Amino acid sequence: MSAPTRLTRSMSPAAMVVAILALVLAAAGAGYAGGRIGTQDLRNGAVTTPKIGNDAVTGAKIRNGQVSNADLVREHRFVAIGSPGGPAFYNGGEGDCVWTGRAGLFPGSGPASIMTDRFGVVHLAGAAESSEGSSGDGRCDSSDPTELEDGIMMILPPSLRPAHSLILPSAVSADGAVTYIAGVRPIVFGDFVLPAGAVYNADLGTVLDGISYYPASSHTAARGGVSTEPAPGGKALLRLLGGSTGRRH
Repeated sequence: MSAPTRLTRSMSPAAMVVAILALVLAAAGAGYAGGRIGTQDLRNGAVTTPKIGNDAVTGAKIRNGQVSNADLVREHRFVAIGSPGGPAFYNGGEGDCVWTGRAGLFPGSGPASIMTDRFGVVHLAGAAESSEGSSGDGRCDSSDPTELEDGIMMILPPSLRPAHSLILPSAVSADGAVTYIAGVRPIVFGDFVLPAGAVYNADLGTVLDGISYYPASSHTAARGGVSTEPAPGGKALLRLLGGSTGRRH
């Protein structure tokens, strides 16, 4: 005789009913407990990040004004361009046109600097100027069609490049040249190729205050195709970039 058979024969009918009822309650226990557990039953800190589903917490679940600055991404400080942690200044490609930060280039201006705020917006500030270097042809002259590279102030790292090129006439320069920031791909102007992320100004010096944009890496950046074909009206645009007189040192 098997053990289960001996067990059931030795149990009274009442005991059998109790045993079956216990099995039923055990099977339903998880669902029963789930309907009975409230917030008072949870230990503080018991619900951890891995227990929360992706996109589970929505704006409707957050009390208005509850999220403070301390809860947002930490904001970076302005970093001087050309210093550790910041983009490097360009030098004309051959060391013949060296760009540097210049505090006081215009009244009250500080050295050229850059930062990314907690919302992902890139901000430029301060002033920069170029001067003739000792290498290459020793000339800093972006008005020469063969020396257009001298107008490149710096090349932004990929994480700081806008999705599309920016023309910024609001940036102050000595002779009215605008500042141009290439996007994530190089831009072709005739025989001249402006590298991706290049910040270009054909003037002697410029102030970058007020230049702000979303980088391409931001989910809020404008999307769409970016052409690497020669820009329409390239010569006219180059004249615009060079201002009314161009630059000769």
